[in-house]
Order: sequence, then structure tokens, then C-alpha cells
Amino acid sequence: MDRHAPHILQNKTFKSLSKEAVQEILRRECFFAPKMQIFLAVWKWSKHNRNTDIRAVVSYVRIPLMDLSYLLQVVRPSDIIDPNELLDAIEAQNAFKYLKYRAALCSEENVATEKFHSRTIHSRC
Repeated sequence: MDRHAPHILQNKTFKSLSKEAVQEILRRECFFAPKMQIFLAVWKWSKHNRNTDIRAVVSYVRIPLMDLSYLLQVVRPSDIIDPNELLDAIEAQNAFKYLKYRAALCSEENVATEKFHSRTIHSRC
């Protein structure tokens, strides 16, 4: 599941998942997909699940990791994030607080390759 996170989010059946299933997926540290893609999937999910407490799901989206322009142009108009939470996310970015990033788990794969944008650093040592 972690290796195919973007595909899971884009699949039309994602919006049919229960609130608990979506929370469990987003809770995973190694469920690695672009932050904006995660937000858009949750937004679409919320439109399909109007009777569900969206705030309980959005709390797993990791809003502070998104670019400021995306927060203002996409997240804010969505109306699924409380304005105070949006301000808290912006404050966390500006205060350089510890931000909870997701990590990709690539077992049995060499990540020190050009495919993963790795490069050699030369120095005198």
C-alpha cells in the first residue's frame, strides 16, 4: 500500500472508504504521496461523505508541510480546514517548528541513484 500511495488516493474507490479507514491510511508514517495530492483526495472524500466529521480526518493531512501559496489558494477556499488551524499551520512553518514529514520505505531498492535524484558530493576530505 505504501509503495502505491498516489494510486490509492487517485482511485475512485477511495471516496467510498470509511472515516476510520481513511484515518488509518493517513496515520501511517510511510504512506508517501505528495502533500497536495493527499489533501485533494481528502477533500474529494469529504464531498462524498458529507455526514462524516471531516475535521477528524483532516487532522492527519499534515497541513503545515504545504506551501503557503497552496494553503491560501486551495486549502483555505475548500472550507474543510478551520481558519485557526490554517493560521497555526502557517505559524508552524514560520517558527521552524519540528514538522512531521512522511517517509518513503523502499525495501530492497538502491535509493542512491539518479532515479531518486541522488548526486555525488565532492569535497577535499
